[in-house]
Amino acid sequence: MSLPNSGQGASNEKPDESRNSGALPQRAPNPLISLLVLFITIGLVVVVSAASPLGAPSGLALSTTPATIPAQATSAATPSAVPTVTESPTLTPTPPAVATATSSPAATMQPVPTATSDQASTVSTELVIGHSVQGRPISAYRIGEGAIKVALIGDIHGAYEANTHLLALQLVEHFLAHPDQVPSDVSLWIIPTMNPDGLETGHRWNANGVDLNRNADTDLDGCADNDWSPDPWGPDGQNSGAGGSFPFSEPEARAVRDFLADASMAVFYHSAAQAIFVDTCQRHLPTARLAQAISEGSGYPVPKEGWAGYPVSGDFGDYLAGEGVAAVTVELTNHEGPEFERNLAGVHSLLDDVHEILSAEATTVGAQYTLLDAHSSGTVTFPANTFVHPIAITILHSTAYLLDGGRVLALPLDGAQSPRVILGSGDSVEDVRVLEILDLADDGTMLFALDRAGDIYRYDPSSE
Repeated sequence: MSLPNSGQGASNEKPDESRNSGALPQRAPNPLISLLVLFITIGLVVVVSAASPLGAPSGLALSTTPATIPAQATSAATPSAVPTVTESPTLTPTPPAVATATSSPAATMQPVPTATSDQASTVSTELVIGHSVQGRPISAYRIGEGAIKVALIGDIHGAYEANTHLLALQLVEHFLAHPDQVPSDVSLWIIPTMNPDGLETGHRWNANGVDLNRNADTDLDGCADNDWSPDPWGPDGQNSGAGGSFPFSEPEARAVRDFLADASMAVFYHSAAQAIFVDTCQRHLPTARLAQAISEGSGYPVPKEGWAGYPVSGDFGDYLAGEGVAAVTVELTNHEGPEFERNLAGVHSLLDDVHEILSAEATTVGAQYTLLDAHSSGTVTFPANTFVHPIAITILHSTAYLLDGGRVLALPLDGAQSPRVILGSGDSVEDVRVLEILDLADDGTMLFALDRAGDIYRYDPSSE
């Protein structure tokens, strides 16, 4: 195996994805090439526990072909009994008195009876995902048991947008009565109110005087204009302290953040701008496709210029798009009616296009979208301390390649075999000393490793 010269003339080409192969390292002629690897989450659960001796193979050569990582969906948990639908009055926003935060009990799940006897096979559950500042439960209702988690969230702004609470309750009732309208690979979750204190006390904010849609952490999405602020803007101007003391300072915001960690898409219902808004920073393709699908069913427009009313910081939709979740804001026409029929049509359109939404990015770059679920994934347990500090992974054929503690490990996916070291810091490849390995990528056939010196080592699995 032969290695190229080190660090001169780096290429600007960056792989999109990683794929693997197996052989030994070789240094590439064009050094200093930046390889950007997008991590692929596999349904393989690695339980970290004891180190095992690892051996090193050979077969590397330089190459800079980019790769693409398929999109994926995560599995969901399980919803429940339908609360009574009652109209709530629309009130103007008034900052409430600050209340003392109380500890929230752990999430609990309660089974809910299905609407009719012929729905006995349908999973319907109520999950209490958290509690408000004043201790009121925040409940999520689930219809269906598929791996793709779709969440509809109402009433983030309490009594000010009480018609979105009514809408969410009507959607719960409808889908519990018609569970067959939820695709078999989808779990539909509906949260009637994210702000039960504001709904109960007649305010837009929660009991701490915080606007929950200004409390998300939007500091890491690459756009400064939407960064979290303690003094955000709202329909009545700038509100001192309404952003919270820090991002996700509020129990309601943390509960919904954690609940949506494994969601594929989320829809937040607001009123009353009569439009659908996407994220302001990421220009997330699945989010754009989600907005289009809901618009086709509901008739709400998707303004090209986005939201232009006033500056918005700490927005949940922006936060989720930065996390890779397709998330939109649907604004009803006014603060009175729930506009149930048109919003039901929007949800139906969303459910019909679930796979097109999730695969939007993969389709754009010509990659294949693969849904990981219980049938295409599994669990493998390794001895304690087998892995030191995993920071990157790429999959090639039936082998996963893991960058762990300065080593590149090969883990066969077709059996619980011990990982093998194929390259590590301090190794010598064709008289070139390997420095700290920083990244992995693949081109579908070969695996590539980039070290701190800018040298690229190509590993050919077929050479073994």
